[in-house]
Amino acid sequence: MDGGRARIPTLLLGHPGDPLGAPAEAVTNEEKSRALAQLMFLGKLAGQLAPTNYSYPAPLPLHGNIMEGQVHRHVAKLSPHKATGTDENPNVILKECTDTLIPYLVHIFWAMFKLKTYYSQWREIITCIL
Repeated sequence: MDGGRARIPTLLLGHPGDPLGAPAEAVTNEEKSRALAQLMFLGKLAGQLAPTNYSYPAPLPLHGNIMEGQVHRHVAKLSPHKATGTDENPNVILKECTDTLIPYLVHIFWAMFKLKTYYSQWREIITCIL
């Protein structure tokens, strides 16, 4: 007996009926973790994903300044373990380091609106369909 602990049964890796032979098995937790991570978290795709000639709509006008409290509220709403974006920084970093990072983020956002610029990597998103 395993004491009612949750566990993932042995995983068969490969396709049933594969002409190359019997599928491999993932028995240990490390093997199972590696196999599931390879299936669920795809590597970065090479090249430009967004069309280069896309015409974006005009940005919305900004009324007032962004305040630390606003950034705090938005960071608090983030899912901590959601899949990462192109920078590969998980949301849990923002959530756990809020007091240190928020003042810097506020200045970055102020500069973005004042200079009317936008960090190009923030325009890209990766969607992982499960």
